[in-house]
Amino acid sequence: VIMHIIANVCSGFSCGQKGLFTASKIAYNERILDYAGRVIIDSEELDTSSSYLVPLGDGIDVDAQKTGNESRFINDYRGTGKPPNVNFERYFSAAGDLRIGIFSRKKLKRGEELLADYGEEYWETLKKHGVVAT
Repeated sequence: VIMHIIANVCSGFSCGQKGLFTASKIAYNERILDYAGRVIIDSEELDTSSSYLVPLGDGIDVDAQKTGNESRFINDYRGTGKPPNVNFERYFSAAGDLRIGIFSRKKLKRGEELLADYGEEYWETLKKHGVVAT
């Protein structure tokens, strides 16, 4: 087991959400896991109420709102007082599949919460669709 999902953490802009925490030490620049979810190619199929969207590029998004793995519990670093310690990065698997990996930005200790920088575009998109307050 690499991760622990813990509910009711105060992280980011609100309390009572879930967070993803390391269960063991993780090395710098290690791929921790992949972001999994529904691949959306047609923007008309995009659920604009979802806060679990990660762009894969070229108009393709991955939505982990209804399907996905524990990576969807990685919180944004804003409001935590801590810097981001993981990145969402595109990479190709050995089979040649394009994937979104979660990579460590530094050495991580056991019990550390995984925090990412969702980026301003992410928050603006959520505001535009009324998912978060302006």
